[in-house]
Amino acid sequence: MDIIAIALTTIVLISSLWIFYNTPAFIVGFNQWIKVRRGKEERLEPVDPPDDFQPRVSIIVPVKNEESVIERLLCALVKSDYPDKEVIVIEDGSTDRTPNICQKWAQDHPFLIKYVHSNQSNGKPSAINLGAKAATGEIVAVYDADTIPEPGTLQKVVPYFKDTNVAAVQGELRTVNPDES
Repeated sequence: MDIIAIALTTIVLISSLWIFYNTPAFIVGFNQWIKVRRGKEERLEPVDPPDDFQPRVSIIVPVKNEESVIERLLCALVKSDYPDKEVIVIEDGSTDRTPNICQKWAQDHPFLIKYVHSNQSNGKPSAINLGAKAATGEIVAVYDADTIPEPGTLQKVVPYFKDTNVAAVQGELRTVNPDES
């Protein structure tokens, strides 16, 4: 067998294996794309919140250089109609006015907002872990600083946790700034 035949055989073999391996993922993705295009994507049915199930929710917000968006989020969280919540803002080494803004909100809402400052930025996962250590809620939510939650978001999400098999819930994301996100 000459070198060209070996090369062609190798290419055909590798290509066949790649196609065989990736075809199931492609089919699932394509089917989901079709469902979304037709407006038939699978969604969980809304759950009516039982009056007796309102556990404390700790909302962790890791922030770094978010002065242009953090007040909008904090305002939305203060206006949230969920009765038993705490907001833990983890400021992770900002170089802009983010620390000052967060401190002011924490001072204005001392029973709702906790402010934790980290002098050295160790990244978002580290900030979230720091917030989790300060959390007192049975449920932990994590919001990015550029999030704008609707007032009833927690009321809609928390009932899913009454089922002990549910460990996490992700809400529907609607991007305000799709060109930047």
